[in-house]
Amino acid sequence: MQYERLTERARKVMELAETEARRLKNEYVGTAHILLGLINEENGVAVRILEIMHIDAHKIRQEVEKLTRIGADSPPVGRLQLTPRAKNVLNYAREEMLKLNLNYISTDDLLFGLIREEEGVAGHVLKLNGLKYEEVRREM
Repeated sequence: MQYERLTERARKVMELAETEARRLKNEYVGTAHILLGLINEENGVAVRILEIMHIDAHKIRQEVEKLTRIGADSPPVGRLQLTPRAKNVLNYAREEMLKLNLNYISTDDLLFGLIREEEGVAGHVLKLNGLKYEEVRREM
């Protein structure tokens, strides 16, 4: 996945996702970390969508952290790799970008990617909170 296709905010989300992974002492960036990154990027369109749909970001964070295992004793060193599901999220986000004939992936595209990757922790948590792809698309 090419990060140069990400908007500044979407890039920030991915940086925040890596920070979250390190905080949780995980040696990878997964869907849970991307969702936490989205929540942390408070100025992104994705967070506004969650607010419009009455999704409590604090509750989402708690649920994600409950489902995410804490890693080793110390945070990992070096660049963290994306899990296969996290890569799927970015691919789905790219598909969303192409549907709209855009040249960049924004935070809302990342949110759509997380929703579509139903097998990941993030997709599971979003589904539990009633977030459905079709409803979010209508909100957009």
